[in-house]
Amino acid sequence: MDAAPVQPAAIASITPTLQSVLECPVCLCLICEPITLYCGHSFCRVCLKHSLEKTAKKCPTCREVSHVSAADAKESQTLKSLAMLADPELYKERLAEALEERKAWNSLYPCFFTSELHFPGATLSVHMTEPRYRMLASRVLCSNRSFAYCFGGGPAQPGNVALLAKVKSCEIHSDGSYVLEFELSERLRVVDCYEESGTQGLHYSNMHTLTDEELTGSALNYTASLALDLVKTVGKTLELCQELITRKHGKMPAFVPGSARSMEALSIWVC
Repeated sequence: MDAAPVQPAAIASITPTLQSVLECPVCLCLICEPITLYCGHSFCRVCLKHSLEKTAKKCPTCREVSHVSAADAKESQTLKSLAMLADPELYKERLAEALEERKAWNSLYPCFFTSELHFPGATLSVHMTEPRYRMLASRVLCSNRSFAYCFGGGPAQPGNVALLAKVKSCEIHSDGSYVLEFELSERLRVVDCYEESGTQGLHYSNMHTLTDEELTGSALNYTASLALDLVKTVGKTLELCQELITRKHGKMPAFVPGSARSMEALSIWVC
């Protein structure tokens, strides 16, 4: 004889102990997308991510060291099933909120700070030896293989422009350092930036894609006038350079094919 299916109301009323198991210690609500740490404590994915990203990498309950990536960690299927049985409507509501918040995680990138200026389309190879950048390399290789290529020494300020770096290949050295080959693609604008605790200086930034706004009306006319002024300035500068060369070296000499002297005399003009 088959056993009767367990009803949600029955699960919720079994014991207060079970209810406490299904309660996230951080938000004190029904656990959603439960992640269980090595120490055995479980938390909502969103709650755990917030707890680990800005504080020491320790379990929020027992303080045991934990370097689990909450964004990518696998859920505890047993706890998830129990939570869904305990209150299906509440779990559905909480899951919708979590998924909406997780959309913003796609724009959160670890930052690599550099003084070298590059542009979209460039392919670079960087040997990452600093502990914070070794951690960056390790994390991006296990996730979306992307990070923010930021100009300056950091931290990034709101409004700063960065480039999205996408890892193409990686070489791991015996000393634990990484050589990453990556391509710079779209432009990003920094929304905010923070240093993750316990990472020896690894920063994360929320970014949004930087797109050029379409100019219309007075803005378009103003930009066009600036471009015209620039063209005129460049033209005047070239005329001045030509005048200075003519004063010092005379007019441009005639070219005689096969004459070494002609080539020498023409060299300054060719340049």
